[in-house]
Amino acid sequence: MLSLLHIENIAVIERAEIVFGAGLNVLTGETGAGKSIVIDALGAVIGLRTSRELVRTGAASARVSALFDDPAPPVRALLRENGFDLGAETELLIQREITADGRQVCRVAGRPATVSLLRRLGEALLQIHGQHDSQTLLSEESHLVLLDRFADLEAQVGTYRAAFDEWKKMEDKCDELRMSEEERARRIDHLAYCCEEIEAARLGEGEEASLRARRRVLRNADRIRAGLEQACLCLLGDDEAPGAAFQLASAVRALADIADLGAAYAQLRDRLEELGYLAEDAARDVGACADEAEDVPGELAAVEERLDLLYRLKQKYGGSTADVAAYGARCREELDGLLSAGQTLKAWEEARQRARAHAAALAAGLTKARRAAAETLSRRVQRELAGLDMAGVSFLVEAVPRTGDDALRSRGADEVRLLLSANPGEPPKSIARVASGGELSRIMLALKHVLAESDEAVSLVFDEIDAGVSGRAAGRVAERLALLARDRQVLCVTHLPQIAAMADVHFGIRKDVTRAHALTEVARLDEAGRVDEIARLLGGLTVTDITRENAREQIHAADRFKAQKNHEL
Repeated sequence: MLSLLHIENIAVIERAEIVFGAGLNVLTGETGAGKSIVIDALGAVIGLRTSRELVRTGAASARVSALFDDPAPPVRALLRENGFDLGAETELLIQREITADGRQVCRVAGRPATVSLLRRLGEALLQIHGQHDSQTLLSEESHLVLLDRFADLEAQVGTYRAAFDEWKKMEDKCDELRMSEEERARRIDHLAYCCEEIEAARLGEGEEASLRARRRVLRNADRIRAGLEQACLCLLGDDEAPGAAFQLASAVRALADIADLGAAYAQLRDRLEELGYLAEDAARDVGACADEAEDVPGELAAVEERLDLLYRLKQKYGGSTADVAAYGARCREELDGLLSAGQTLKAWEEARQRARAHAAALAAGLTKARRAAAETLSRRVQRELAGLDMAGVSFLVEAVPRTGDDALRSRGADEVRLLLSANPGEPPKSIARVASGGELSRIMLALKHVLAESDEAVSLVFDEIDAGVSGRAAGRVAERLALLARDRQVLCVTHLPQIAAMADVHFGIRKDVTRAHALTEVARLDEAGRVDEIARLLGGLTVTDITRENAREQIHAADRFKAQKNHEL
């Protein structure tokens, strides 16, 4: 149950602390006084969409805090799942701050939290029903969701939707495989050409770099041979002059004659001998390089031709030879798939048919459950409407399965419509065509009353859903709200004196306007205050002793009704 709502700098409310009670809590005030701002504040603290426009002009930020007593087990379980274990605590504090620049801070039990967590907690703690909710009854798309909620079919719908989505994926795959034969043939020809050209090239890893290096050598063959020949001459010499290797051998022999005369001479001999061996090895390597540098006729042309082929392939299929090879692999995979598409399509078609049959079977289960639930919901809403001064009205929830190839939709195969016959003898028609504004309000209240029995939300909030209702009907609406409030906390913003008289707790909302600004105050009314406020609702601008007496009579009649109903329990 919501026990406390603290508001700071929300629109025209500078500061308000509202202590709610059990049963029916009513908020009344002049049009524009700020009653709906209280509902907006509630919406903000349970994670509904809001914006910086909610911040009071001139304030740096707006804050809303809501204190809930004795959270239900589902709420505690949700808190534990998200790391907010209340333990033995019997109160839950939720806070939300909105700054003037749009930043938001949320807290649960004093710790930072996300807006999505606030929204999930809000769904389990209370439900807000505004004036626009009655208008949703005009949309037949909402009727299916409403029936599923009544029948508690959301889990079953989720199972069906998973099967439906799987079938749709298979449909898309089959459509992809069922491309036209002409298009398929063109694609096969193109892929075959690409594969043949790329595979015929027999691309090797690192081949291009190797070819470029070889081309550089071949283009400088004369220069390389000249350098190698000169190096070989210097190392080995010729008939006219000895080379470095011969000179080193002579030096070794000269030092050998004196090596026994001192260790230094022996070390010099050994070093020169090692240099001689290195010179001979180098001479052999130079000779080998000279042999390799011999120009093979036509080799340069062949290398140039190969590099040109690689360039053309890169221009067509990728920025590098690795990209070309990868593209060729993809082409081959697609080509193999298209060539075997006939068999593949057959397998996918069979799987698609099985998937559709599975989805259709689940949809049939939903249809059966919805038809049974539709009958029950029709009877119960009809009974509620009779108590709302609509005894002559016939209400029907119609659940009809679609037929044909496109029967299956995201929530099953059913079309659900709420039908109404406003007068005896007339066939039921869509409520969008025959229901007045006041009738829509009462139908919505009847539905909420029926659905509340299965809702986990402890508190229900109604923001002027009594629009278009007056006279006897207003009295009946007040009675239904009072009955609804016996089992749970109900908050109601209203202009009707009949509903205000039924209040277990009554708040008056008043706006003071000065030259500088406007401020709204929320006050819990005592008995005298209630009389004056209900007299205002009855008499408008003029409040007299007679209207006050009428107000007292309204309150006494409401007290008698609640006492009688409590006695019947």
